[in-house]
Amino acid sequence: MSCNEGEMKICLFRLFLGAIAVGSGLIGVAGAIDAKEILKQAKLIVEEGKECVKESEQKVESSKRNTNIRIEELGKEKISIMAGNIKSFVDIFL
Repeated sequence: MSCNEGEMKICLFRLFLGAIAVGSGLIGVAGAIDAKEILKQAKLIVEEGKECVKESEQKVESSKRNTNIRIEELGKEKISIMAGNIKSFVDIFL
């Protein structure tokens, strides 16, 4: 089977367009894979962030409890001092 020069150019042009289409498809697939990986990484970062927030909230609650305990102790000490027990206060802090 022989092709004339015009038909050969058309065949080469079609082959060239086909190669471009295949290349574009591969780039599109690679882009989709990259996007999927980026989304996966973003979800991991969000989960790590949520865990960090949860741990921080637990630390804040623990600090609040400890602070309340210390404030109550301070209040009791103030009451003791105001009730006339200044001597033990002076002995402790001097």
